[in-house]
Amino acid sequence: MPLWSSFYHAGTAWINTYEFLKEHSEEMASDFMIVDPFIAGLAIELNVKAMAAFHDPLFNPRNYSHDTVKILKEYAPKITLFQEIVNDDSLLMIIKEYQKTVNSRYGTIGGMIPSDEQRRLIDAAYRIRGAMSSLTGLH
Repeated sequence: MPLWSSFYHAGTAWINTYEFLKEHSEEMASDFMIVDPFIAGLAIELNVKAMAAFHDPLFNPRNYSHDTVKILKEYAPKITLFQEIVNDDSLLMIIKEYQKTVNSRYGTIGGMIPSDEQRRLIDAAYRIRGAMSSLTGLH
C-alpha cells in the first residue's frame, strides 16, 4: 500500500469517528466539544501528509512529526489547496494552535474552544479529505 494511501485511510477513519460521535453527541454530553478539535487536527494532519506523499514519492513524514503547518508551507508551491490554506492567515493560525492537541496524548485537553474556530477546523478537515478523494478516486 502506498504511503499516501495509509495516511488517507487513517485520516478518513478519524473523520468517520467524528461523524459517529456527532451522531451520538447527546449520549456523550459535553465531552464531544473537547474531542472535536482533537479529531479534526488528526484528520487534517493525516490528509495533509497523504496529499504531500501523493504529490512527492520522496515525502518523509518523519521530517515533520506533527508539524502540519510546516508541511502546508513547504508544499504550498506544488499543491494549490495548500497554497490557499497558507494564504488564509486565520485558518493557518487555527491549524497551528490545534495541532498542539495532537501532541496531548494520554493527557487531557483543556480550555475553551471557540465554536467558530472549531467549525473552520472541521471544515478544513473535510475539504482536504475531499480533495484527496477527488485526486485518487477513493472514498
